[in-house]
Amino acid sequence: MLQNSTSIDELYGALVAAGKCGYVELRAVVEPLLAHRSPDIRAGAIQALAFFWKVPDYREKVFAFYENDPDPEVQGWALTAWAGYRECSHDREALHTLWSILRDLSKTIEARDSAYRGILAITCVPAPAWKLVYPNIDSIDWDKIRALLRAAGAIAE
Repeated sequence: MLQNSTSIDELYGALVAAGKCGYVELRAVVEPLLAHRSPDIRAGAIQALAFFWKVPDYREKVFAFYENDPDPEVQGWALTAWAGYRECSHDREALHTLWSILRDLSKTIEARDSAYRGILAITCVPAPAWKLVYPNIDSIDWDKIRALLRAAGAIAE
């Protein structure tokens, strides 16, 4: 289905479905799509490779998509996937990086929302307890986030 998809929406849907179903054997078909002209397809390829499949080669590589892709949605998925590799690890460096992104008002709302959700994932807060903030970043419980980061040793403030 991935190779026969005719529309961007169909291909994006196929990428996400392949990711959710664990079809890692499609890796060789999905990897070239990281350079696709459509940001939706790049985001879908990131979701399959790094978010769902957690291909070890992308543990660090996926952060470059956050830093370099011009599309905010691709950046957001890349950051979400990068944090997902560290789920429940209490990784201090990753938490510090995400905290910096979350507080940076010049970052896109997608990046800041992904940083917020990444902090919750890395500190092992169960997903049903996450108060989704996108696109209302002002609704973040800053005291809760600071407490999680202090408990993980990521910040001293």
